[in-house]
Amino acid sequence: MPATDYLSATALAKKTAAALDSLEQGDKDKLIILKNNAPKAVLLSFEAYEALEEELEDLRLGALALARLQTFAPENALSHEEMLKKSINELESHLSSCCGGRPIPSRASCCPAYSAGHRQKAGHRSCAVRCAAFR
Repeated sequence: MPATDYLSATALAKKTAAALDSLEQGDKDKLIILKNNAPKAVLLSFEAYEALEEELEDLRLGALALARLQTFAPENALSHEEMLKKSINELESHLSSCCGGRPIPSRASCCPAYSAGHRQKAGHRSCAVRCAAFR
């Protein structure tokens, strides 16, 4: 690692703006902050930090997918059609409990207080949250 990637905490305190500009403009990928000649922190641009977070999340998801493949049992899997039927049944069940079994042509008819725009005042917040399918 080039010596220019290291910066003492004292130098950082004196040249904060220049260090941040260097990261933002892409002159440096990272700055390793030293205190008493030992690495104590790493300073990254926000874009580099986001890229690192995305890569970490991708690795986590990959590991999760691999772990699930190890325990996958095709005989227990649901087809797309079965999953769709299950989702529709759950939605219909919710609507019948949320809206008293009335037919629901739109979200406005689901909850009169919701359609009036004052669901919070009328105490219908949970209905509006549950009826998210109509958003």
